[in-house]
Amino acid sequence: MPEGTLFLWKPLHKQSEFVLERRVVMDAIGISSGIALGKVHIYKEPEINVVKQRAVNTDYEIERLEKAIKKGIEEIDEIYDNALRTLGEKESKIFSVHRMMMEDPVFIEDIKRNIRENCVNAEWAVEEISNYYISSFQDIEDEYLRERIWDLKDVSKRILKILLGVEKWSFKSLREECIIVARDLAPSDTAKINKEMVLGIVTELGGKTSHTSIIAKNLEIPAVTGVKNATDIVKDGDLIIVDGTKGLVFLNPCEKVIRLYEQKKKDYEKFSLKLKQSKNRKNISKDGVKVKITANIDTPKDIKLILDNGGDGVGLYRTEFLYMNRSTPPTEQEQFEAYKIVAQSLDDRSVVIRTLDVGGDKGISYLNLPEEMNPFLGFRGIRFCLKKIDIFKTQLRALLRASAFGNIKIMFPMISSINEIRAAKKILEEAKMELRSSNIKFNE
Repeated sequence: MPEGTLFLWKPLHKQSEFVLERRVVMDAIGISSGIALGKVHIYKEPEINVVKQRAVNTDYEIERLEKAIKKGIEEIDEIYDNALRTLGEKESKIFSVHRMMMEDPVFIEDIKRNIRENCVNAEWAVEEISNYYISSFQDIEDEYLRERIWDLKDVSKRILKILLGVEKWSFKSLREECIIVARDLAPSDTAKINKEMVLGIVTELGGKTSHTSIIAKNLEIPAVTGVKNATDIVKDGDLIIVDGTKGLVFLNPCEKVIRLYEQKKKDYEKFSLKLKQSKNRKNISKDGVKVKITANIDTPKDIKLILDNGGDGVGLYRTEFLYMNRSTPPTEQEQFEAYKIVAQSLDDRSVVIRTLDVGGDKGISYLNLPEEMNPFLGFRGIRFCLKKIDIFKTQLRALLRASAFGNIKIMFPMISSINEIRAAKKILEEAKMELRSSNIKFNE
């Protein structure tokens, strides 16, 4: 059966067996585990119709663009604040990325150039430049990087809606529990979902590594994607079952299927509770082998999740988030305090801290990174740090100082040769000598 096709299944005498009866239930891609049963609410985005018009006054069009971007940033900041309260710091970082995209000087200048050189209206220029960027991402093999298309679409749609005066629909208008069925859901839409009202999510477009998937998992809402023509086949008020674990959707199922999935839902909830209750047990196999379970973090606040879930340490602390949403690099003292909190919180458990990795999808405006044909493989990670020795050494000094308070290990990112390792370790030794001469303690 082809992926994304819709079927309706009819149960036989055995509950585990089904036969194809007629065109309905949906074969999908599970992106957030769990089972939901409920009535459909179809979410359809307001139409965005962009018409090419000749701009008599290009300065006026550029002014309209700038006002739309300013308003868009205000909206993203509001979503970020809401996500911070409901989802936590890690997931809210998604909208820091959206803010960076909307402020990206290359992206904005490309749109302005299009307006000036082709004498077109701002809406057309935004659409054309966005589509150019999106098409260049579609050929990337890496799924995570390819999924950033949805972030770019979210940002460009926001600008277009403001320019066109399109009214925004809100999940706050929901009055009863439902399962959302949509062509796609932007991360900013998903972040505004009320968990008490939305039981599950079904989308036609998206992927396992999309931000929508990440948010749905964080909210513990069962979700599937890749369901072809879902919004055409289902109707508001239809009863559906969403199996986010196996990637299935049952449309208007019979009583036997409903009973079967009600039991599956209870079993899943019992299993989830058992997992939470076992978090403090030692991770030892039956034959006595200890398994170390570590987690990746972005900020010191993420440590609470590791401790609450019985983790054995930090597998990777991504430090670039210390450098974002500001106009200058963090000071040595600021970094020291952040690393010290993590090291102390974990006692003797190890924390692997990665030095600054910028470039690729992590641009930081004040660092003035050069434009490249392939920024994901070029001037980034350790190559950036070896050119910006003042920024690199400041971070190394902070890391060394924090090492006196816990079990810190340092990772150098994006190494491509032994010479880069030697050069990085040489700067590390210089930082050690400076601390020794100032009688500042660190773990030798």
